[in-house]
Amino acid sequence: MRGITSGILSGIIVAAVLMIPAPPTLAEVGISITEEIVVTARKRQETAQDVPASVSALSGDALDDLVIDGMQDALRQIPGVLLISAGPDYLSDISIRGQGGGRVGFSETATGIYRNGIYIAGGGFGGRSFNRLDLFDVERFEVFRGPQGALYGRNAVGGAANIVSRKPSDIQEGRIRLGYSDPQRTRFEGVVNMPVSDSFALRLGGFYDNRNDGFIDIVDGDDGIDEQQFIGARIGARAKLGETVDVTVTYEYYSSEAPGFAPLGFRATTFNGMPLDPDRFERVMSDIGGVEVKEHILFLDATGEMPVGNWHLKGNYRNRDGDRRGEDLDHFIGFQGISFGPNEVVLFANQSEDFERFGLEFFVTSADDASITWIAGVEYQTFEDDVLTTNQGNAVIPPLRRILRRDSFLEELNSWSVFGGMEFPLSERLKLGLEARVQRDTKDFSFDRTPFDATSLVTPFTLNDKNTWTEFTGTATLKFDLTDTQMLYGRIASGYRPGGFNVGIPADIPDAQDAVPYDPESALSYEIGLKSVHLDGRLRAGLAIWYMQTDDVQIVTQASPTINTFILQNGGDSESWGAEFELSGAMALGPGNLFGRLGLAHNDGEFQNGTVVLLSGVPTDISGNRLNRTRNLTANLALTYSQSLNNGLTAFATASVVTEQGGFENSSNTRQLDNYKLIDLRLGLEGDQWRASLYSQNLTDEIYRLQTISSNQFFNSLRVFGVDFTWNWGD
Repeated sequence: MRGITSGILSGIIVAAVLMIPAPPTLAEVGISITEEIVVTARKRQETAQDVPASVSALSGDALDDLVIDGMQDALRQIPGVLLISAGPDYLSDISIRGQGGGRVGFSETATGIYRNGIYIAGGGFGGRSFNRLDLFDVERFEVFRGPQGALYGRNAVGGAANIVSRKPSDIQEGRIRLGYSDPQRTRFEGVVNMPVSDSFALRLGGFYDNRNDGFIDIVDGDDGIDEQQFIGARIGARAKLGETVDVTVTYEYYSSEAPGFAPLGFRATTFNGMPLDPDRFERVMSDIGGVEVKEHILFLDATGEMPVGNWHLKGNYRNRDGDRRGEDLDHFIGFQGISFGPNEVVLFANQSEDFERFGLEFFVTSADDASITWIAGVEYQTFEDDVLTTNQGNAVIPPLRRILRRDSFLEELNSWSVFGGMEFPLSERLKLGLEARVQRDTKDFSFDRTPFDATSLVTPFTLNDKNTWTEFTGTATLKFDLTDTQMLYGRIASGYRPGGFNVGIPADIPDAQDAVPYDPESALSYEIGLKSVHLDGRLRAGLAIWYMQTDDVQIVTQASPTINTFILQNGGDSESWGAEFELSGAMALGPGNLFGRLGLAHNDGEFQNGTVVLLSGVPTDISGNRLNRTRNLTANLALTYSQSLNNGLTAFATASVVTEQGGFENSSNTRQLDNYKLIDLRLGLEGDQWRASLYSQNLTDEIYRLQTISSNQFFNSLRVFGVDFTWNWGD
């Protein structure tokens, strides 16, 4: 009922908007209508307004106008989408429509993560979201809500996200951007596009982002804990071979140095209730540690024409080395400064990862002017993930001596998919679309656990396992054009997230090896939606109402009664529902122009009868509990006002307000998610070739909790003030 009520309320909002008297058209006041963003939700270019699904898109220019610092800020502009974060970027997960609450290190995502149309996710050091290089020199950012069934169907239980980078073009152009913000952060980026000949072009770009201080300090220390550095470089080459073949090859390098996971967590007391950290932004700890990630990436994007239509070839290779070293483990588990006899507890953790992924996709689409559109393709994906984790130190009592261990694992994936789809008219205004995908995943897994030293109480074990899953996912869509500017659609789609293997099994549970594997989860979604264009194209609105059934949900479980280590298990089934509303438009206001976007979403859900998880090793029935990571409300409003001045200058201001309300962090519903409201502001001036602005992020200095893990609380960043300057040149 709550989902139905939300849908009715959203429908009332749409109706109210449509009854607003029309102001003068943009043409009448001399303003050009902003062209709508083209998306590839069905692997062909079409406007978001024409896609019979819940789709959001932000252009690269829109991202530049907003105050965006990482993926979390970008996702806040999309209703119904969350970034589950525990501090560092490399541990973030994208959740769409409440899916993906079951997350642990090295698990599969519940969201399809795509760059330039090909799947890129996997691994533990940044393999479940996008990094800062992904957000560099962006043409557009697309989010497809709901299971994607066939075309973006890999891991798309809640939906999929796709970032498209700018390609080399035949225009001589470039830009340099400089920025400074507090605390002690400098940024530089540059891009050059060079047409070498009529059929060949290069695009070179890179950035350097360094923060020498942070928001979190060590008590009696000099340096900030959350210092960070990011370096990215990209070179793209594009060639036109003959009249129809277009090939782009891109190489990327990315390096990040940031604090580890444990130091960012605020722990108020030790395990026995003694005071520990004095403040949310102060830490009492002996070791900070850090994380370093280096990646080498290749993309291939080729297209061409053939007698029956167009062919497309996409490829991706990624090699990532991650290293987490010297993390203060005794602080994280609450034993900082605790002594047993003459010996003080000292524990720290190290982890390294060597991850390699290769993907290749080939598909053929119908001709651009075909009355019946179709697609057929095949995809191959493989990865190899090699990880070593060591916990070591001075652990005096038996519960801590069970932590001292060396775990290594190697996981390999081989996956084949065949997919296709067709959309054809049933009448002049009614179209039926059908899509299907068959995916076969095979995972080989080997695991080895040994005691770190002679004091350890860890029982050694070795496990070799192999699982294969074959899954069919599909989509059926009815699209009805009410008028030339209004479209009604209904959509049924399924999604699938592969199973996997837990790598952090506690050492104090019997038959630990039996808890290593877990099974896939699958979802079936029903959605109806309305999209419309009003006021001569100045106003666009979209409404979607949905219901989803998820089977064999992968739920976070604490299998041990004494060791706070989390794994995934299939706990049961869930149902969820919600509504999303988006509004965008432009109008003349006074002497200038106003552009705006509004997004609203409500998500809810519950675990069904018979759903059981382990809480501190005890089987607990959570039937009827609210599905974690569903929010009563996510809302975003972004407004940009620009006004032409004398001498070719333009003044502009952009304000963004986002809020999230309600919901629970965990499946047991014992920890509520914090409500928050963030306000960002940018004021600037631009000429023909330059742009300068002042900005503030989190203007009101709002503080809220991102997540709690083992009594460690992770918080957002404090208020930031900054300035940046951009110089553009070219044709």
